[in-house]
Amino acid sequence: FGGEAVLRDGEVLGHATSAGHGYTLGTDLLLAWLPADCEPGPGYEVEAFGERYPARMRTRPAYDPRGERLRA
Repeated sequence: FGGEAVLRDGEVLGHATSAGHGYTLGTDLLLAWLPADCEPGPGYEVEAFGERYPARMRTRPAYDPRGERLRA
């Protein structure tokens, strides 16, 4: 995948560069080009295959730096 529109409140802000499933995290991940002034919070969506899917912006790395999930 790549090139999918990233929207917030219905406005196209940027596009996806890559996506995949993060097996260690147990969730899907998407990398995208967005304007530098984008703020984290609700309202983000990714348009793929003619449908919109909810998304959220991460402000921290998407991994478990302390290894707590492995010890659970």
